Amino acid sequence: MKKSLLSIYFLFVATIALAIDYKQAIVLYPNGAPDDNGITTPETDDNGVWNNVSVPMMYTYLPTGTAKGTILLIPGGGYRNITYTKEGKDIAEKLIAQGWAAVVLKYRLPNGHCQIPLEDACQAMELLREKAIQYELNPNAPFGVAGFSAGGHIAAMLMTKYRSAKARPDFGLLCYPVISMDETITHAGSRDRLLGTSHPSAQMIVEWSADLHVDKNTPPCFIAVSQNDNTVPVDNSILMFDALNRNNVLTQMLVFPDGAHGWGGKGTSLTQRDVLEAAVFHFINIMKPQPTQLPLIKMTTEMKRLAEGQVQIIKNSDIYNVQGIKLE
Repeated sequence: MKKSLLSIYFLFVATIALAIDYKQAIVLYPNGAPDDNGITTPETDDNGVWNNVSVPMMYTYLPTGTAKGTILLIPGGGYRNITYTKEGKDIAEKLIAQGWAAVVLKYRLPNGHCQIPLEDACQAMELLREKAIQYELNPNAPFGVAGFSAGGHIAAMLMTKYRSAKARPDFGLLCYPVISMDETITHAGSRDRLLGTSHPSAQMIVEWSADLHVDKNTPPCFIAVSQNDNTVPVDNSILMFDALNRNNVLTQMLVFPDGAHGWGGKGTSLTQRDVLEAAVFHFINIMKPQPTQLPLIKMTTEMKRLAEGQVQIIKNSDIYNVQGIKLE
């Protein structure tokens, strides 16, 4: 009971701190998460950087009018913290200006519990699709993911090891991502916080190296990185690009000669920022992402009754998709 009250308090504090311009704050697990990352230190917001995250949330940012689609934003922070402003809110502002809805994910930090960030990303994507109308998103448009640094690792894992059709993004955008757990090219801090500081097994390294799980069903992917990134070696991005290319997955990789690491949505210069934005939206336009077709279900009279008032139900028809939209 005491832990529940503390969680509610931390959730309240985090929500107040962010109550600026997001549309909705969404709890990922209303009935409690299925597992625990072991972090008991209170969550803090240090000028747009979240620390000690143990209560996962999503924050929606909506454009004017019907959105072209929705992009789940996963900020980085080396699995030590989450850079919400630079790689979340700032990106969301750019996306809504282009007519896209953006949702910033506050995932639980792994603290050596490697499955937890991916678990939260899968839960987030599933919720966005299942409750698109409730969240004022466009259920008939694509749902993509964008990840930065360690958040790029989560996004790449979501693209390759999604747990359900609803969790699979329709496309991915990766900026200076951590991809491999191979100690010769990985980001050591991210690896240690994800897999633990003791020597991980060869099986764990394979399990959590996103490039090793790319196949023909991996969604289209755009990658951006700086050649002089001394934090997360550019080899991570190259491995991902090569794996996508070998599997005939539509992909594009943009390599800046400079910029180092962690430029977020600002870029290191006006030129870099403009080139990056133009390239990203050009890629989205040419790939023409199609929304995932969710499985059909036969709705009972009781299911229809429960759905009415929450989603658009057209009566006298029995076949719907799981979002409650009539199929023509």
